[in-house]
Amino acid sequence: MQWDLAHHQGAAFPSLILRPVGVYSVLTSLCRDPHLRPQDLKNRLMESNLADAPLVGMRDLSEGISGLLGHLREQGLVARCVYNGPGSHTRYEITKLGAELVGALGPLTAWAMEDFDFVVAATRVRLGLSSLDDSVPDSLREEHRATGMAIGLLAGMWSNPLMVYVDSSGCDGIGPYDLETRVNVDLEATAGRERVVRTLTRATLYATLKRLVAKGLLERHADEPPWVRYRLSPHGRGLMDAWWQIADEWGIARIPDLFPVVRATSSWFVQKPEA
Repeated sequence: MQWDLAHHQGAAFPSLILRPVGVYSVLTSLCRDPHLRPQDLKNRLMESNLADAPLVGMRDLSEGISGLLGHLREQGLVARCVYNGPGSHTRYEITKLGAELVGALGPLTAWAMEDFDFVVAATRVRLGLSSLDDSVPDSLREEHRATGMAIGLLAGMWSNPLMVYVDSSGCDGIGPYDLETRVNVDLEATAGRERVVRTLTRATLYATLKRLVAKGLLERHADEPPWVRYRLSPHGRGLMDAWWQIADEWGIARIPDLFPVVRATSSWFVQKPEA
């Protein structure tokens, strides 16, 4: 699959916005039950954490609900409102952009539910946990849990870009030197408000590829060392197909809305246009 810039951004921007721990849980909670108090959202996060623990352990929620809600307000995904009913309290509601983003994840949810055991296994590898002894019980195979784990599989600054470039290389895959060169050439060609301020180092490249192979998203082939090449695994193929659909059906049209959010809350782009 050839990822043009529009599809790359249309998939990468939602992934970057959703990546922080707790973001997806807060947004889905507000989709189900609007106008929740911070304490209500904190309780929902703790309940979700406990429910997920048998599969992926306890998540680190040390940032606290206040910091998370502040982050989501900066991204334009939630809004603070004053509820004037009995016992007036500050409450939060999801914005149109936040609700659309959650709704756009249908392809990712469908893939994660179909490949649920892999998603759990890959998540446990990502978190440094040992593999489960048995298959996941049907009672734990829930869509919100599957989607949350699938979002986390591309955690790491360079995971999404490298998966895109490996996917674009075709069935034969790509060697690490060519991969590094292609990524950095494209980054150096950016300019203006879309200028990327990061470059891919050799150490980061190999560390990220190693993690993606360990999670089962990439396959490493070395039939004739040192001619090593990387290709998407069948699981990685399914994951990238899902993100392509998200980009194609929603993300590309929302790039004008998503770019300012990503630019302000990530370290990829210059914060101010150059004079």
